[in-house]
Amino acid sequence: MLRYPAIFIPKARQCLRIAGLWAYMALCVVAIARAQELPRIVPCIPPERLPNSQTWGISQDAQHVMWLARNSGLAAYNGTTWDNYPLPNGQIVRAVATDSRGRIYVGGYAAFGYWARGAQGVFNYHPLSQDTALASIATEEIWNILPFHGGMLFQSFSNVYYYDNKRVKEILPPGNIMFIQSVGQDLLFPVIEKGIYRWHPDTGFVAVPGTSTLANKRVIGIVPLGEQWLVATEQDGIWQYADGQLRPWPNAIPTQNGRLQLIQAAVIARECA
Repeated sequence: MLRYPAIFIPKARQCLRIAGLWAYMALCVVAIARAQELPRIVPCIPPERLPNSQTWGISQDAQHVMWLARNSGLAAYNGTTWDNYPLPNGQIVRAVATDSRGRIYVGGYAAFGYWARGAQGVFNYHPLSQDTALASIATEEIWNILPFHGGMLFQSFSNVYYYDNKRVKEILPPGNIMFIQSVGQDLLFPVIEKGIYRWHPDTGFVAVPGTSTLANKRVIGIVPLGEQWLVATEQDGIWQYADGQLRPWPNAIPTQNGRLQLIQAAVIARECA
């Protein structure tokens, strides 16, 4: 039995070159289907009364309500009805995340905050960016929201803002960053032209030893592999990090010479016989 702890989804430049990957994925689906019935797929199309706009992110809360970051604002779908909640200034919502308290965190251009229901059940927006004295948010756009240590991180590609449920703190990375990753107890920052850094509220930024090889590569994902990491880059393959050393992962999909471009890395628990 083979376990594939991570799957890397490529954006094809030449479709024929990834035929083998899709064939493998199809075999996995067949193997899973033999063991149990596949879940039913139901298209969820917003009604005509809602603005027809692009979706940038999606999250699900503890009540199984789906929340979508859209050009028109924050959209909600409970399986039956749709609602739309625009930001006060009509900004595009680029990112969305939920927490266990029922708060729905959103981010966009020069704005981030959360929606929550008050004592009377009214759904209200609580701006966090406006309640700070941080001038930098005026020119930043939030593309990623990540829970961390009971709080929330709001990330642009040059700044990060950490909300600890009391106040907002600005985090200045050592350079421009790709999407930050939470791997185990580590919060990892892929810093362009430098490598990977760890960050903690108490110690700040510390360079991860042995990752300077990634300085001229765009890291799109970091996933755990036992006690190791797999580091996926956009066009420079997949790397294995262990014991302070970075090596090319021997099982990686070939991405060199621009033939394939990786866009996401994710951990799956499914086993294929």
